[in-house]
Amino acid sequence: MIFYITQREYGGFTIPIPIQNAYLRQYAEMKKIPFYLPISEVCYPNNYSVLYKALKSEINADNILVMISVFQLPFDAASEFDEFLISNDRIKDIQVRTALEGLHGTLGVLWNKYKVINLLKSKVISNFSYKTKI
Repeated sequence: MIFYITQREYGGFTIPIPIQNAYLRQYAEMKKIPFYLPISEVCYPNNYSVLYKALKSEINADNILVMISVFQLPFDAASEFDEFLISNDRIKDIQVRTALEGLHGTLGVLWNKYKVINLLKSKVISNFSYKTKI
């Protein structure tokens, strides 16, 4: 079980680390899964080294990545994460659970689905911002 938190902005907001920690603890209790202290990403642009290292070191069928939101995945470094998943094929099969959205699936499936959604969302927002400028 890997619990993952980050101080990055995702979905247009930032959740403080102590609140993420408490939320994941409550999520684990509710789902009756063991809670472990979360790993926390160092917040540098396009740096997801803590996530990459955890995924590489914890490759097995029993591991589950638990995070607050699917939007904590590295969408701002999508091409690098695609390469990471291709070069570490078994990582795509790690199970992911998200506390806010209530998602549960493999990392590969969730990544591909929400990468497209995130791209469309960013295009709509940038298009809207462009058209509404005075």
